Amino acid sequence: MGLLAGYRAFVSALKIPDPDSFTFFYHFGYQHYALGDLLTMEVQTAVRAAEAQCQYIDVVIGLDPGKPASQLQGFITPLNHRSYLDNLFPAFLCMPNLRSLRLVRDRLSYSYLYASRALSKIPYWPSLKNELKMHQEYPLGHHEINAYYEKHGAIPKLAAPRGYEMWASRFIEQHFSGKKVVVINPRQSSLASVPTVTYRDAELDTWINFLSTMSIKHPDVMFVPVGGYAEQDQRLLLCKNVFIPRCNGQNLAHELALLHNADMFIGTSSGFATYATFTDIPYGILNIEHMFAGWVGLSVGDRHYPFGKPNQILTWESETYESLVELFDEIYESLNTKSPQHSGRAAKLSNA
Repeated sequence: MGLLAGYRAFVSALKIPDPDSFTFFYHFGYQHYALGDLLTMEVQTAVRAAEAQCQYIDVVIGLDPGKPASQLQGFITPLNHRSYLDNLFPAFLCMPNLRSLRLVRDRLSYSYLYASRALSKIPYWPSLKNELKMHQEYPLGHHEINAYYEKHGAIPKLAAPRGYEMWASRFIEQHFSGKKVVVINPRQSSLASVPTVTYRDAELDTWINFLSTMSIKHPDVMFVPVGGYAEQDQRLLLCKNVFIPRCNGQNLAHELALLHNADMFIGTSSGFATYATFTDIPYGILNIEHMFAGWVGLSVGDRHYPFGKPNQILTWESETYESLVELFDEIYESLNTKSPQHSGRAAKLSNA
């Protein structure tokens, strides 16, 4: 019955080609449980969809419960993969022009869906070659995104997770009224249950001193640290100008929605920094790895992505207290300009 049902779905899909749709396939058998990689692929997909003149994007997630992750993420197993999926799932809701989202837990059904798109000539990605080999090149670069920007002067932007945009606006209005909201991510992977690339972690003492100074210098600012619950150092709870979503029962969806509505982002190069990269939010991204420069079309020391705005700033070294204060002041000053491009919420109100 499973084969028959799958075949019927396959034939049905072939009969209903939709020239306005683009299908994005994401199979965890070879693609990563990684926020930054997923968000970059979403923008790459949106670029491909725009080039194919497709108005909508349909997302199909493939997950085999018996083999839920690639060999590079062997710590994700049939017993624990659901928690990793739950933690990452809200990021799929940020896809530009998202129309539908399906999670397929049967390999054969997923293969039928993929084949139906390939044979019906509906635009899709990744390529058949990548899918058959179950191979994805890492790290992910910005070459297609940069080329699209050079051609069109703009790129597709990530959305707030669907269903959370209004919540974030109301939450900020109710709890942070009259304050500027600055989302921060001083990466602390060493505190997580499965630490990864800990050399990219921030020096938290530097951030604690910075937050202490800001409480006096800028009492109109509320700082919102994002990241896993285990990564939130208890010293942050003692800062009066800090609100930690994970310590209030909120998850990645709430964090990304708050970030989308924030006035500014400052943080270590990470998945949250990737989200800020593909929005209009003023930001400072810290300590970018030098080897990453070539993959994104930059030289070490460049302060902006090709599609970045003047108050969307990159740094290539570990932050010090002095450099952190200087960077914050530079971006904060841009928020006081009247141009809507200098404020995330101001831009949204202007576009509305």
